[in-house]
Amino acid sequence: MKTEHDILRNWSEYRTHPPNTTRILFRDGRTLAVRCVLILLIAWALTRAHLISVAMLAAGMLGGSLLRDLQWIRKAVQMWPILLKYLDWSKIETESKRLSNQASHATSEPAPGAASSAREG
Repeated sequence: MKTEHDILRNWSEYRTHPPNTTRILFRDGRTLAVRCVLILLIAWALTRAHLISVAMLAAGMLGGSLLRDLQWIRKAVQMWPILLKYLDWSKIETESKRLSNQASHATSEPAPGAASSAREG
């Protein structure tokens, strides 16, 4: 699941490079690939088990979810010019920097108790 920082970073990127359906669809290529492989595996397994109608149902359900996502992406791309016009970019940039700093501080600080366990050992 995307974090608030990921979303703000994407919006900042889209400000200079407007989104298109292909870019959004393949941004997370693993998810798309896993879903396509899952469709093929389920359909193949059920066909081998002579459950062709169930295979078609399963493939249709998963294929339908891909089509639903594609439609959602197309609508998001169509709405982008409106968002671009009305979003408060200074606030987005400020919040993105703040979240980025929080993330970098969280990864650089030792875990609680790590220093005390090192002294004890």
